Amino acid sequence: DLSASMWFFYAVLYSQQVLDLSEKLTGGIILIGQTVDGLTTPLVGYASDHTRTFLGARKPWHLLGVVCVAFTFPVIFGGCMLGATEDSPILSKLCILSPWEASRRNVGLLILFISIFQIGWASSQVSHLALMPDIAHGKKHRTTLSSVRYGVTVTCNIFVLLALWVLLDTHNRGGGKAVACDMRLRREDKPLFQ
Repeated sequence: DLSASMWFFYAVLYSQQVLDLSEKLTGGIILIGQTVDGLTTPLVGYASDHTRTFLGARKPWHLLGVVCVAFTFPVIFGGCMLGATEDSPILSKLCILSPWEASRRNVGLLILFISIFQIGWASSQVSHLALMPDIAHGKKHRTTLSSVRYGVTVTCNIFVLLALWVLLDTHNRGGGKAVACDMRLRREDKPLFQ
């Protein structure tokens, strides 16, 4: 839930202000990701209902989702899992996606990794939600599990918004008014997102 919250809140800011993509391109990329998620979710649900392994029906899908999200998240928001920059010629050659280069190749790779992230998220979320009725001992227990899960989702959203508020340096200045610093993110701010 924390990675999904970060994805939804940071993706637009990161794409527009750090990667310097246009609003139109950012919206298209986000739309493609959401479309992949929307198409993948029912397919994963159907597949997990018909999966038979020694791990059970849900755990392989959850594992696939966790691996996809763990691999793609740092690539989407950093370009590199090594934290390389354009100033480090040796490490930058190991990067899958170079956020300091604006090219069609990088936009295509960004769309690819966002799609893999969304497939992973759908796999993890659907299998997790489908696991609750399997492990619940009754309706009350199932309701409690669902309530806790959604409570964690809300908590993650609040945490991410608070982190965004702190990182973007909006703070309270005299008279009880919240004043936003006139701060625009730039490519140099990429470490804030990692």
